[in-house]
Amino acid sequence: MLEDAGIVIDPKTHGAVVDENLQTSIPGVFSAGNVLHVHDLVDFVSLEAEELARHAAEYIQKGDVPHCGLDILCGDGIGHVVPQKVSGERDFHLSLRVRKPMRGCRIVVRQNGREAAVKTMKKAIPAEMIQFQVPAGKLDKRKFTCIVCPNGCEIEADIEKDQVVSITGQGCPRGRQYVLQELTAPARTIASSVLVRGGVLPVASVRLTKPVPKDMIFHVMDAIRNVVLTAPVSAG
Repeated sequence: MLEDAGIVIDPKTHGAVVDENLQTSIPGVFSAGNVLHVHDLVDFVSLEAEELARHAAEYIQKGDVPHCGLDILCGDGIGHVVPQKVSGERDFHLSLRVRKPMRGCRIVVRQNGREAAVKTMKKAIPAEMIQFQVPAGKLDKRKFTCIVCPNGCEIEADIEKDQVVSITGQGCPRGRQYVLQELTAPARTIASSVLVRGGVLPVASVRLTKPVPKDMIFHVMDAIRNVVLTAPVSAG
């Protein structure tokens, strides 16, 4: 079913590739539970389902979830890991299994050779899923897809101690400005339509004169839905 839908599959879990929001490669389609990866306890399935519900609600309310441009890859001794992508914007939980039994081991999340998170265990076996939290503050790179123009540049920001060290990948100065705004106060412009009374056409296209904060999009859309114009209508 996943393959028929065109969802990217992880060959290790045989489930969907998901990001920290449990969103698959298709926006708005989420996956959790044993269909995503095999759990040890039904309690873990329930907790993951609750997490999916929170992210799905966020997607419905805001029209999007944080973009996840950082890939999580399995290192030596790790059989699989979920999620496979994270945003670097907020803390996330990793679920994984080791390839073989181990004693006195350290499971380490590394980024550019630096330890971002560590879990020390007396023993680890493939039959038991391992879960632990990774603080977003320990990650120092964020990736963005610029939406300023149709080029859609993939831009990477190197961040150390909450300070932007470098921004690379942008095709023009507007790309850099876009990333800086996304890091501090993300905003979006809105194009929609409103009802028209007494006109030839029932609706008219409208567009905001300036971007609004991203978390205000649905409030603005509610206001737009309440607008009714009376013909004739002119731009202004």
